[in-house]
Amino acid sequence: MILFFVISAFSLCYTMPKHFSHERPVLSYAVARLFRILPLYYFMLPLTIWRDWVWRDMTFDWGKILATVFFTFNFNPQWVTGIVWASWTIGVEMPFYLLFPFLYFPLRTVWEKIIIAIIVVWAVYAFDQYVIPLISDLVLAQRYSHYNLLHHFPVFLIGMIAFDVYQYLKTKSVDRSIGWLISCLGLSLIWITALNKYAKTAFEMDHLTAIGYATLLIGLSISPIPLFSNLITRFYAKICYSMYLWHPFVIFTLSPAYRAIYAMPISLWLKLGACIALTLSIVTVVAWCSFQWIEKPGQRLGKIFLKRVSGRRQTVHAPAE
Repeated sequence: MILFFVISAFSLCYTMPKHFSHERPVLSYAVARLFRILPLYYFMLPLTIWRDWVWRDMTFDWGKILATVFFTFNFNPQWVTGIVWASWTIGVEMPFYLLFPFLYFPLRTVWEKIIIAIIVVWAVYAFDQYVIPLISDLVLAQRYSHYNLLHHFPVFLIGMIAFDVYQYLKTKSVDRSIGWLISCLGLSLIWITALNKYAKTAFEMDHLTAIGYATLLIGLSISPIPLFSNLITRFYAKICYSMYLWHPFVIFTLSPAYRAIYAMPISLWLKLGACIALTLSIVTVVAWCSFQWIEKPGQRLGKIFLKRVSGRRQTVHAPAE
C-alpha cells in the first residue's frame, strides 16, 4: 500500500488546481474526496457486518461500528484494521484527506515539505520507541505500529515532494531519456529496499521504499513506459478501488473452489496459477460492475450535490431587483 499512498498524495496535488477554478475550492475538494470513497465503502460496511454475522458468527459493538462509519477507527489500536476487510488503508487515507489542505497551502516549496517529512520521520521513530511499548499485547502493538496514521504520514509527504519535483522537471522540458533514467533509478531503489525489507534499521524501510516508488512515479510521469502505461493498466486503474475492497470478499467466497483445485492431481505451480486466474477473472468482473453501478453513480451524485450547493449560494447572494 506504500505505492497507493504515494500516488494518492501526488494525485491530490495534481488535481488541486481544478478545485481552485471552482468558486468554492475547499468544498469542491471535500465533495470530490468524500463521494469518491464513501458510496462503495458504505455499501461494503453493512455487507461485511452481515457476512460476518451469518458465516463467521461474529458481531461488532456499536463503538467500533460508529468509529468505522466516521473513520476514527485508526486511532484505536484494537480497531485499527477496521470492519471492512482491507479497509485499514481508508482509516489512514480519510484523516489525511482532512489534513491535506493544511499541508498543501502552507507548504509552498519542496524544501519546506522535505523538512516536515524529516521531522515526521523522527516523530514516527519516537512513537515506535516510547508509545507503542505501552501496548501490552505484543501482536496488537506490532500491528498498530504498522497501521497507524503517523507511520504512513511521511509516505504522503514523499508523494507531495514527488509532485513538486515532477512539476520542476516538466518546466525544464527534460529529454525523455532522463525520465527513463529516473524510472530505472526508482526501480533499483524499490528492489534494494525489497531485499532489505526485514533488516534491522533505525527507521522503517517503508519510508525508504516510498522514496523508490516516488522516484519511479516521477520518471513515468515524464516518460511513460508501455509496460506500465497501456490499455490494460489504464483499465485496472479505473476499477482499482473496487478491486481493492472486493478482493478479500471474493477470496473468502472462493475458498471451497481453492480447496477443490488443490485436491487435483496436478503440479503445485499449476494449482497456484489456476487459483490466481480464477480469482483475477472474478474480481475483475465484480470490480467492473461495482465501478459502473456504485462508484460512478456516487461520483455523479457528488457533482449534483456540489452544483446544487453552489447554485443555492449564488441564489442567496444574488442582489435583489
